[in-house]
Amino acid sequence: MIARHLIPCVTAAALVLCVAGSLNAQAPSPARPPQRSTLIAPEAAIRIAIDRLRAEGRSFRATGNLPRQSPDFAQTYGYRVRPEDVVEAIVTVQDGDDAAVDAYIRWQLLSFKVDLAGMDSRAYDRLLVNLPKLTRHPASDPTFHARVGFLATLAGRSAQVRADLEQRWDSIRFESSQVELLNQPALKFRDAVADAMPATGARRLGVLLHDLQDRIVAASSTRALKSRLTRALRERMTDDTLSPAQRWELIKFIERLPGPKTKAVRSVVFYANAPAHILYSTFAVRSTDVSKWTAYLNRHEP
Repeated sequence: MIARHLIPCVTAAALVLCVAGSLNAQAPSPARPPQRSTLIAPEAAIRIAIDRLRAEGRSFRATGNLPRQSPDFAQTYGYRVRPEDVVEAIVTVQDGDDAAVDAYIRWQLLSFKVDLAGMDSRAYDRLLVNLPKLTRHPASDPTFHARVGFLATLAGRSAQVRADLEQRWDSIRFESSQVELLNQPALKFRDAVADAMPATGARRLGVLLHDLQDRIVAASSTRALKSRLTRALRERMTDDTLSPAQRWELIKFIERLPGPKTKAVRSVVFYANAPAHILYSTFAVRSTDVSKWTAYLNRHEP
């Protein structure tokens, strides 16, 4: 055990000095915060950025509140990053376990304002394959469709069944609002990346078409995206930067799009003494869309 000894002050003057010395020891004058150096290894700079964004993404996942409303992380980040490192991070899945966190990280990495339009073909292909995933709308679950369809037929004859159906529908609506919130970073990323692609050539069309395919599967709204795609394809009718080979590849992709439709319950209408009525939204590429879009790629109006 360490013995503790108190050394008394023998005079009043010494007492003042002792007290002053004690106060100075306990409350030193505030020091200047150290200046953060921007001279760190480039691989460390991008890794630190991704780690910080992962923490923000997890906070978003836990609370439902976006830490940032727009891509502005770069404005608050003190280290220099190489543009090629940012592009590599943007086209790579950053969190394979949580789509919302992955999308948030890559959405904020766009704030570094790198030249995505100038990425090489390998990076572009990886971008298309690795677009941040969208969580599927819970109201599109076929099991849910079957259950609510059955309950709807009995809802007018049984107060218990009606209450059960109302409870299930309220629960799905809440889950749907959560999914729509968590999909926001992925949707914002997809829109921004399409904007970053050249206004001519095939790359913007490729992003829009892959985005449309994913939104149909996830039962995410496609109306605005379809309108944008139609405008972009019409603008390409006389675009000589779009080669015949590229036009043919895009046509083949479009012709494969009318796959299985995705249905999602849009609303449930209740009546006093009659079956409930279920309204659906359908997400699909129709034959009229295919005819119109392929006509533009063949350089003529539909």
